[in-house]
Amino acid sequence: MNEEIQTSQINEGNRYRQDYGDLEGLKDSLARLGSIHPILLSMRDDGTFDLIAGGRRFRAYKELGHKTVYHSSILDPNRLGFLFDTEVPEDVRKEAELDENLFHLKTKWQEDCLIIADLHELKRKQNDLKWGVVQTAQLLGKGYGKTNVNYAVRIAERLRAGDKEFMDCENMSDAIAVLVKRKEEEALAELQRRTISRFDTSSLDSFLDQINIGGGKDKAERGKLSTSGIIVTITEEPQVSTEKIVVPLSKMFFNMDFRDAAYKFQDGYFDHVITDIPYGIDMDNLDKFTKIGDVEKEHEVEVNVDMFEPFLKTSYRLTKSGGFCIFFYDLEWHNLLSHLAESVGWKVQRWPLIAHKTSACRNSTAQYNFTKNYEVAMVLRRDEQSVLRKQQPGSVWTGDFSAERRLYNNQFAKPFELWKWFYDAVTIPGQKVWSPFCGEMSESRAAVNCGLIPFGSEIGTNHYLRGLENMKAVYALVHKSNVEFV
Repeated sequence: MNEEIQTSQINEGNRYRQDYGDLEGLKDSLARLGSIHPILLSMRDDGTFDLIAGGRRFRAYKELGHKTVYHSSILDPNRLGFLFDTEVPEDVRKEAELDENLFHLKTKWQEDCLIIADLHELKRKQNDLKWGVVQTAQLLGKGYGKTNVNYAVRIAERLRAGDKEFMDCENMSDAIAVLVKRKEEEALAELQRRTISRFDTSSLDSFLDQINIGGGKDKAERGKLSTSGIIVTITEEPQVSTEKIVVPLSKMFFNMDFRDAAYKFQDGYFDHVITDIPYGIDMDNLDKFTKIGDVEKEHEVEVNVDMFEPFLKTSYRLTKSGGFCIFFYDLEWHNLLSHLAESVGWKVQRWPLIAHKTSACRNSTAQYNFTKNYEVAMVLRRDEQSVLRKQQPGSVWTGDFSAERRLYNNQFAKPFELWKWFYDAVTIPGQKVWSPFCGEMSESRAAVNCGLIPFGSEIGTNHYLRGLENMKAVYALVHKSNVEFV
């Protein structure tokens, strides 16, 4: 057995740690005391050696000018010791590297995941698969619960597969968020697949005939709304119908660009267009407690202003005489939108509606700017027959935006009471309203609560699938258990 090995014969290889950090303190310790732990080596067929554990000690030792390591030596300032991997069980080797990496120098989170996953798998094999994440967590000690170990193992699989979204995460928390989000999306997609596969397609006209929320004054007077805006009853005394209601969501909401969805409907099909367009939104003053997440890309401003005109033209074509179009926008684009809308044929209210937010708002330049705690909506009339359902005493709505934005995990979700303000002003129960950018369908859910029939399109698949689940929930509340979806 080799008792002395030259450092030039040792290959550091592709180890978990890529950055050894500041070695000055460690070099001082080695020069004064030596090391109590030998480095671990593996012999190659060509007579050279791979470094298995002890990378920081080995690097510091070489920087001190030493050229030789010595078998089994400990606590000798001039003789760094080594052992061969055949002298130490594999799980102990991994445990030793884990101890060095986790408890002596903070590693990158990706490195932690990989070595924890390796250690866990080795312990499982050693114990005939009777070893679980609980045991690995106990081995790691304080701060490592079974949930953390489970996440580390699952994320390590994605890292080894070269999954860029995980590799680009800044920390473990972000990686866990990506993992959870993907599982949610997979579950939603599977649920939607099963829902569609269970039932035959039902005609939209049949559904419109079935639902008992349409169009007369008496029904408008009977309609009730909950103060929370989440649970709703359509009649004074909710009755559980024995007749099964089939809601054709696949004919009401489409996972596609609004221009493609528009071709599915004839001119003047909708009574009103009420939506939250993702173009020209101010991203600098959003609620401070939520993450922008996967809605940010859709709200980048300059790249999307060319969509204003197609939106206004399409909405004008699909809105019948007497209809309104109300949508949120940023004041920077008021003149442009007004000009485009008038050129299409819309009649423009010269001043916007203002939604004053009582919930906390972000101000990234608070040292010289007042906090922007409002959003604005533009009001367009289709023609002279477009009159308000009732006169409005003002143009300002005040309320808390925080509940819906937490509920939908979306900084752009608007409160139910705000949508209700719009709907009460221009719609009659039973009318059809279209949201060409329906997202997770907060406005469409509110429309159902207000006795309306919502339609929508959403280009983002994840938003669309979550939105369908939101719509299923609200229709299930309206029709109790007698509801199916196609």
